[in-house]
Amino acid sequence: MRKVVDANYLRHPDLDKYLLSDRQNIAVLTDFACMESYKGDALEVIAKNTEILSRHSNQVEVLKATQHIIALQDTHPSATVDQLVDPKQTTGFAWFCKHVKRAVRGDGRIRTQIMEHGRAASAHFDKARKDAVTLADAISEVTRSFGPAHVRALRTGMPLSPEAAQEMMKLILGVAAEIFASHPLGLTGPQEAKRLLGTYVFRYSLAACSLAARWISVGGAQMVKPDRLANDITDMTYVAYATFFDGLLSKDQKVVEIYDECRFLLDEVFV
Repeated sequence: MRKVVDANYLRHPDLDKYLLSDRQNIAVLTDFACMESYKGDALEVIAKNTEILSRHSNQVEVLKATQHIIALQDTHPSATVDQLVDPKQTTGFAWFCKHVKRAVRGDGRIRTQIMEHGRAASAHFDKARKDAVTLADAISEVTRSFGPAHVRALRTGMPLSPEAAQEMMKLILGVAAEIFASHPLGLTGPQEAKRLLGTYVFRYSLAACSLAARWISVGGAQMVKPDRLANDITDMTYVAYATFFDGLLSKDQKVVEIYDECRFLLDEVFV
């Protein structure tokens, strides 16, 4: 089994059990999980977040940066799951864990490097909090574009009508197009529907729209604090990546439920 690990699961005893239960079980780390491991007191957090994984370093796969994966799938929509893995970071993970331990023991040079990574991660999440406010406004606009029956269905948990489902699909495709266009290389994404479904961008858009539906169901994203919004947006990256692998390890029940919804839609609806 190869499962994507949410940052909130990195210290969970069940992660140790998962890796001990079968030597073929793999913990898949995304760039977002890595960045979250540098939040706050970078040295303390990264040391605690790698404690379990360091004992199973040969069962860890580190993915390429998300921007690289988006560009890869734009050029090669049929890229395999193995092509998402960064071989250099994966083979070097044990070495990385040893360096973290050296930093904890007082290696000043490595401490400085870790603190620099921590500052970069903090800047990323500061920006994410600001972007979350913009996203809340955008979701409010989306809500106003939905028909009354669509919003009512979202807020009561009722099945969507064919018209409402079409509106949601239009929203998902719109979000996907925006993500591709906002990439530094100004990508357009695969034009063939089946290939688009196989991209991280589509799957992230699907997860984000499922999250937006939940926000709408409880009164709208503007009811959610920016920090929570930013965390929710990051969580959807784990959901998107998990759909390429064998599942998701997360302590957040909402995130697990959204993963299950996306997995169902990909397996049973968008086929």
